[in-house]
Amino acid sequence: ISGGAGITRNISPFQNGGIPAPEGEQHALIQQAGSFSQTVSGFEIGADYTLSLLAMARQRNPIGNDLEVLLDAGLSSEIVLLDLAAVTDSSFTEYESASFLAEKDTYDLTIRSTVVGADQTTFFDNVFFNQQSFVVPEPTTIAIWTLLGIITVGISVVRRRRKA
Repeated sequence: ISGGAGITRNISPFQNGGIPAPEGEQHALIQQAGSFSQTVSGFEIGADYTLSLLAMARQRNPIGNDLEVLLDAGLSSEIVLLDLAAVTDSSFTEYESASFLAEKDTYDLTIRSTVVGADQTTFFDNVFFNQQSFVVPEPTTIAIWTLLGIITVGISVVRRRRKA
């Protein structure tokens, strides 16, 4: 945690009696320029993931900070997951990144803001990486498509023989 970043509890006067944490008793905040960084591991190389989080602006000020979520910030492997110009929601709203392909099993996650000199605050909570799953057709569906393919080829062969 660095700069204007921190943790606030549900009954904090800082929130002006605002919205409580979606889960539990506390959530993170970034006021002006600040950041959170943490090493995250357990990614399956070659799998697709998205990141989701809940964010909102401070109740007293209807415009929150910009909010950037990055993997490996500042490195050649940097991935920008979210780049929100200004969070303006007055209650926790879910944001989800586009999918990205995991090229390694461990990344450095950074959640930051770069606003300087303004009383703008963004709260966030429930940061999750979601592995994208692909739907595998049922065996019955595969069998039906295979059968239709065989029938189509059979009809083509019969037509050819009749023409000859």
